[in-house]
Amino acid sequence: MVQRVITCNPKVSVVMPIYNTRAYLAQAIASIRAQTFTDFELLLVDDGSTDDSLQIAQDCAAADPRLRVLAFPHQGYRSINLAVEEAQAPLLARMDSDDTCMPQRLALQYQYMNDHPECVAVGTWLEKTDPFGSPCGLQTPITEHDEIDRLLLEGNASGIINGTTMFRRDVWLSIGGIDTRYGFAEDVDYFTPG
Repeated sequence: MVQRVITCNPKVSVVMPIYNTRAYLAQAIASIRAQTFTDFELLLVDDGSTDDSLQIAQDCAAADPRLRVLAFPHQGYRSINLAVEEAQAPLLARMDSDDTCMPQRLALQYQYMNDHPECVAVGTWLEKTDPFGSPCGLQTPITEHDEIDRLLLEGNASGIINGTTMFRRDVWLSIGGIDTRYGFAEDVDYFTPG
């Protein structure tokens, strides 16, 4: 059994943007609540969902004081930027509302970031599943520095799988967060060397 640690000053703020993901949302939230690392807050960022995603988020938050619901009218990536401003922790973890993560994700990423203060962000591999939840392959991030730089400069890829990232909040804020002019692949901008 995992002992729940509730704190006013969490070490990690998990930011989960939500937009009409009712079919997956409860499972995504459960995978964060089941983390072996428990010193976190989970910001459930509803971006004007028209299904019952907001109600699911509110019901989950009522059962766990580490969860906070932030509800905004639909505005895309701006909702994520607003959530980051509300975050209480020095480290941010991104989590998509249609994904799940392994129970050790936050523990391993937190430990790495703590051991490597020069590191700005970390990410993980992504195990793809079919509609029934069966594994059907891995999406692996690019790990060679020269290849990452080349793709970033071309605007093709960030080298990091966005929904698996953990990064330093102060750095996020210093670069201005997500550029809301992008319609997709927002991570290419904030992971591009400037």
